[in-house]
Amino acid sequence: ITSTASESDIRATMQAGYSGIGGSVDANLSAQQKTILQESKIKITSIGGDAEATLAMIRSGDWSQYFTNTAPLSSAAPMSYTFRNLGDGSIASVTESTQYNIRSCTATQATPGTFNFLNAQNLGLPIPAPVKVMIGDVNGNGMKDLIYNHVSANSNQTVVAFSNGDGTFLMGTPISHSATPEHGWSQYVVKVGDFNNDGRADLAWSRVINTNTTYIGLSNGDGTFEEMPMFTKGGSGFGTIYQFEVGNIDGKKGDDLIWNYMSNTNRTYVSLSNGDGTFGIDNFEGTAGMFQDHPQNSWNNTNFVFSVADINGNGRHDLIWHTKGIIGNLGHGVWIAESKRDQPGNIFDFRAGFRRNTNNWQDYRVVIGDVDGNAGVDIVWVNPKRASGGIGIHRDMSTGSVPPLATVPFQIYTGDDGETDYSSYDMRAVLLDVNGDGRKDLLINRMDAVNQSIIGLGRDSAPFDFSRISQDHPAFDQWAQFQILTGDINGDSREDVIYVNADATNTVYVGLARGSAQ
Repeated sequence: ITSTASESDIRATMQAGYSGIGGSVDANLSAQQKTILQESKIKITSIGGDAEATLAMIRSGDWSQYFTNTAPLSSAAPMSYTFRNLGDGSIASVTESTQYNIRSCTATQATPGTFNFLNAQNLGLPIPAPVKVMIGDVNGNGMKDLIYNHVSANSNQTVVAFSNGDGTFLMGTPISHSATPEHGWSQYVVKVGDFNNDGRADLAWSRVINTNTTYIGLSNGDGTFEEMPMFTKGGSGFGTIYQFEVGNIDGKKGDDLIWNYMSNTNRTYVSLSNGDGTFGIDNFEGTAGMFQDHPQNSWNNTNFVFSVADINGNGRHDLIWHTKGIIGNLGHGVWIAESKRDQPGNIFDFRAGFRRNTNNWQDYRVVIGDVDGNAGVDIVWVNPKRASGGIGIHRDMSTGSVPPLATVPFQIYTGDDGETDYSSYDMRAVLLDVNGDGRKDLLINRMDAVNQSIIGLGRDSAPFDFSRISQDHPAFDQWAQFQILTGDINGDSREDVIYVNADATNTVYVGLARGSAQ
């Protein structure tokens, strides 16, 4: 209503006029109010909702509540009107013809991109910091959970945040390991594995200093772990230079324990799982004749990185070493030890080193996974610090035979937002299967002032497909402090991305992988 009258007079007129609906309007209006209505311009629009509620709002004159309340779209109802004759109130006949169009609506993503980013979850941390955060399916329901572990001189505490299946987590009850190791817990390294082949994620803690001792915790599925007797690897000469890993070396009975040492000599010990959380005989295994040395010398743990994965697709995990940070034409190198037998001390066949003999590899970082769905895992080299711009990508592809690796053409990614220089950003690379096709995809994630995710889809023999739009996380946070984890946390066979800052607040952000992305 637009009028030259005062606001109070306009409100009084509106209330009097609409209070008279269904009765005598004249009886409720003063002469002044009739004049206001006659001289004013009135427009009323009501879209959706309950007609009686709209009339009640008009009668009361209190519009504030009507406009401050919100309603979900699911509460909307079709509008209908009954036209009546003003004289006798009978239903009027409508003879005027009209035209209309029927349009089918297609759902589109509100935020284009690969991930559906959920709001921050502040889970809290019921065990002391610092913690190591890992991911694994603790209860065997097909959805990955978050595992937090803290070790200190006299304490080994674990707590599991269980997946709710919708991208959120429920923090469990913390537990403490009952053992009191001779040298305390602070020097133990924890790994996730399945040591009894029951499909649930277990934990292994290993200390390799002078002696080699390992504790196994078998998951009970509820956030507690059955403590197995301490396993001892006999002998001496062990030291912190040994790297502890787990993997299914023989393809049987669950994950095995692996220790690798690089200092001129490259030596590996393997203890095969008995399938029940124990190793060796009565949880003891000697070292004499139980190791294998790589035939090549001049190793160190500064310029070489050790990992465990199935390189040839035969279901047995192999040993992989690659170079890191070496300047010159020796900057690229990959060495494979293929698991062939079940006898400790004679498990592996060592393959010749795979080199490209080119320069400028010092800024590349390596991620390992099966990006083409063929044979075993592939070696992906990613460099966001190219002097000439863009992100450089090399792939050493598994052949499933001898030689185990082959090269494919070099690829350069330049941003869909026009960005070409990523050298000053904190860029990280991980592999995950975002579309559930059995091939690992490349996630290049900027993690500083901005959290930007760039996805390259893995393909058979072609370069990564970067046609999906890059995505900026809508939240502003201290992203450099976050760890990136990946895994299927909602059971849809697509791997999701999880960002964790495990401080006292324990903030977790989840990006659920979509079935398709714009």
